[in-house]
Amino acid sequence: MVKKSYLAKKDKELKLEVIKNLNPKLYDKVQAGKMEIQDAYVQAMMKMK
Repeated sequence: MVKKSYLAKKDKELKLEVIKNLNPKLYDKVQAGKMEIQDAYVQAMMKMK
């Protein structure tokens, strides 16, 4: 069985990659600690629609 911490880490990495590709400005905010990953991810997904 795969540990939850491993899955959470992979989820975080994938979300960061998506944010980085779709909106580098949001990625910079996440890296600077000004924004949560989940918030940036939601905003990036909303821009795709």
